[in-house]
Amino acid sequence: MKTRLQGKKGAALVVVVLSMIAAGLVGTAILSMATSARYERLYFGIANQAYYLAESGASYVRARRAIDPLFGISPPAPITVANTMANGDQFIVTINLANMTNDVGGLSVTSQHVLVESTGIANPGTPLEARQQIHFDIAERGIASNASVSFYDEDGEFNRDLWDWPTDPHDIHVYEHATGHSGEEDLAVNYGVEEGTLSLSWQSHPALNLYKTWMYHDKLLSYDVQLKSAPYENAGVGFGQHHMLGISFRLQTNGGSYGLSYFRSVPVEKDRDRPPWAQDARLDAGFEALRGTNHHVVLWYRAASNAVLQLLASHRLLPSDNVLKSYPPSGIIGLIPYSTLLLQLDEEYTDASHSNRQNRIVAYIQSQSNCPSCYPNWPNTSTSNVVWQENTTVFPAPLVFSNNVGGTWTETTNVIDSLLTSASFYGVPPPEIGVHVFYDSEGANLQFFDDFALRLEGFGSTTGGTQIQW
Repeated sequence: MKTRLQGKKGAALVVVVLSMIAAGLVGTAILSMATSARYERLYFGIANQAYYLAESGASYVRARRAIDPLFGISPPAPITVANTMANGDQFIVTINLANMTNDVGGLSVTSQHVLVESTGIANPGTPLEARQQIHFDIAERGIASNASVSFYDEDGEFNRDLWDWPTDPHDIHVYEHATGHSGEEDLAVNYGVEEGTLSLSWQSHPALNLYKTWMYHDKLLSYDVQLKSAPYENAGVGFGQHHMLGISFRLQTNGGSYGLSYFRSVPVEKDRDRPPWAQDARLDAGFEALRGTNHHVVLWYRAASNAVLQLLASHRLLPSDNVLKSYPPSGIIGLIPYSTLLLQLDEEYTDASHSNRQNRIVAYIQSQSNCPSCYPNWPNTSTSNVVWQENTTVFPAPLVFSNNVGGTWTETTNVIDSLLTSASFYGVPPPEIGVHVFYDSEGANLQFFDDFALRLEGFGSTTGGTQIQW
């Protein structure tokens, strides 16, 4: 009996030992799982922290570009920016540039892209270090490709197929060997002409299809235009004393348009001594008040081709504008030949129903001597060319206009007007963009214009253009 009892006690001891081992194993497993789950939660939190650090880097770039659109472009990319937080965490941002061509609704658009890589680093240099990385692509404003938006081709010949020629034989035409240019064919004002308009033939060129751009942008049309002008002022001979040269925009089929121009109309004894366009019957009181020896940049409007020219805003040119010089031997002050006019046109809706819209019009100027690199590679990718307020070195500030609002003249750099908008694209699309000359000589044969360039609106946001993040 004793032996049997001892055997039962031994068996029970084995069971107890095995149970303890099993319990220990289970406890170890549970502890391991708990520890693992705790570390997973810890690393997940650290990884999330690293991700949000990377997002902080992206937000940093967007905020910098909202203040300075040139950030990431000048100095030339690639650039790297590292930022360390108070707790030692970091984000590192690397910025590169690339030119890409995309098809947007059948419109081939080449634009500069800012490619950003943002890396967030949590607990750097420790066993708990975690890194997360995000990328995003900002598409800048771009110029339509597949067509040269210029007066002259690579051989110096005039780009006849890019412009709609007036039916009036006494209007603006191509003239061989015009004064002021060395090409075989030049844009000049023909004999017998004192005023005329030449419009961009965008409808015949898919790459310049403004209608598709208008459709893409929710039926709004914004763009930038450059033009250089030379009025050939000559006090001894007499011509050039009455001139208005510049950019026509929101140009309608009936000849109505806005204009941004260099303007001057000197005093005369009788109204008939002025060219027809500068006489009292063709200019409103605002224009008449600008007559004199001074030069001006003017923003104007007319309802049709023969309608009265109405002054919307003006800027009297001063020596500080760097586009005037003294001509010997008389010492008369005149415009530096081929000084640049820069138009930035932004259209926006004024109500939630998109029933009404308005234009925001900003202008810049610069002399040819101060901006030699504006020709011939503007615009798009070169920061030394015309990139509007994006390049404050070449174009430090927009013009300050005296603006007529409800009969009261106020100073502004941003003229808002809605007399002509892109709503006209709902019908037969208008010419929209052109150049104009108002002059005082019938025998000019002069090359008034050079270096025309057009940049279409970008495709997206206020911090540059379309943004894609991954």
